[in-house]
Amino acid sequence: MSILLLTWSQKMINDSASFDVTVSDEDIQTFAELTGDFNPLHIDSEYAKNTNFEGQVVHGALLIGYISRLLGMHIPGKKCIINNFTVKLSNPVYVNTKIRIKGSIQQYNDSLESGRVVGEINDVISNKIYSTFQVDFSKHHKLKEIKGLIKKEKSNDKKIDVKENSLLIIGASGGIGNTLSSSLSKDYLIRTAGRDLSKNDLKLNLSDPNSISDMFERGEVFQSIICLASDPLISSPLQANSDLINSVEMNSVGVVSLVDNAFKKGAKKIIFFSSTMGDSNNLDGEFASYALGKNILNATLSLLSKKYAGRMEIYNIVLGNMFTGLTAGSPELKIKRYTLSTTTKKGANIIELAQLVDEILSGNLGSLSGNKIRFTSGL
Repeated sequence: MSILLLTWSQKMINDSASFDVTVSDEDIQTFAELTGDFNPLHIDSEYAKNTNFEGQVVHGALLIGYISRLLGMHIPGKKCIINNFTVKLSNPVYVNTKIRIKGSIQQYNDSLESGRVVGEINDVISNKIYSTFQVDFSKHHKLKEIKGLIKKEKSNDKKIDVKENSLLIIGASGGIGNTLSSSLSKDYLIRTAGRDLSKNDLKLNLSDPNSISDMFERGEVFQSIICLASDPLISSPLQANSDLINSVEMNSVGVVSLVDNAFKKGAKKIIFFSSTMGDSNNLDGEFASYALGKNILNATLSLLSKKYAGRMEIYNIVLGNMFTGLTAGSPELKIKRYTLSTTTKKGANIIELAQLVDEILSGNLGSLSGNKIRFTSGL
């Protein structure tokens, strides 16, 4: 039997909850059956009392299960996904002990819908602490069908009208962007965005969240977005006189703003391009900040993918490396489909890259395994 004590504040930060449980022998036996952990210290009272513990001890993993219940049922509640556990088991809990599991939300990012709960398990009567814990969480959402980007039908190479402005390409004026735009224009209606209006349809500064929101407030609708200029969000640009600390800080803000605005306007897919290429004349301290920014980009996209799971697909494609990048004509290609898996391929060319992007946009990517692209451990 358990008793729930729940308190809510106006904001999620410091929201707290607790419940009491008396752990019975039946609970322990059921847990052993479910997990296959029949350690006699837990299930055999006669054996346990003749050990240095002098009594039947509750499985530590059962206590962790109660922590999961705290997050999944109370704070933050039913949409909770647990990303990381840090648990310290300080003292043994004996059978038929009444314990209290309590915690509070100490950190929360509303944009990413992720946060941290800290708490403890203690004795209801003596207040003795059995365990302390810290749990990082995010939120899930109900699955909705994500359809591929609608292609224009081909009829003697004449374009027909479909949903206007269905594909936005950010950074289309660059080398890769130019090639992709040309290739995709055969099948998709394309609008471009960038800092230079003489080269783009829309003005956009990725390091300025206001610029991002202003562009989307024009009322145009994009089914999918390709962001070929995600590097400026990391180091904007990679130069000796850049304010790199500010650039790294703006990385997460800019990415979150772009994804949130895109989703609000009905986007179903968003593809980020970044590279590990660098300027050979500027490889000292700049590269460390650049690498840090890339790690922040990956972490931010990973959390956003959980926020929009089932509602929007988020990809990150990494091209090249510091010494054998695209300029060498044979880039290493890595793609992260955050809802599925990570893949890598070496020696990709621009034609293969364009085909890959087309498969993502049209919903025909299929399996990421096999001869075409092989699995790897991560970005």
